[in-house]
Amino acid sequence: MIATAVSSAQLEVSNNPSITAPNRNKEIIYILNEKGIFQLKDAVVQVAHYLGITKNTVYLHLRNLSNNGVGNDEIKKV
Repeated sequence: MIATAVSSAQLEVSNNPSITAPNRNKEIIYILNEKGIFQLKDAVVQVAHYLGITKNTVYLHLRNLSNNGVGNDEIKKV
């Protein structure tokens, strides 16, 4: 389920030329957060693995979304 959601988000982001390369992972994490993926157990670790980034980077992007008032307010560390 998580792998499918990540693949779908990656495809959506890669098909949008207005999203710059440095912002792709941020946008993918935003999309996944909107879908509620991070409410699933171990989602942060799995998303980090699929994106080739650390779980700390995923948490950083989620914190930034939360601080900006975007997405779910119930982001929980695993």
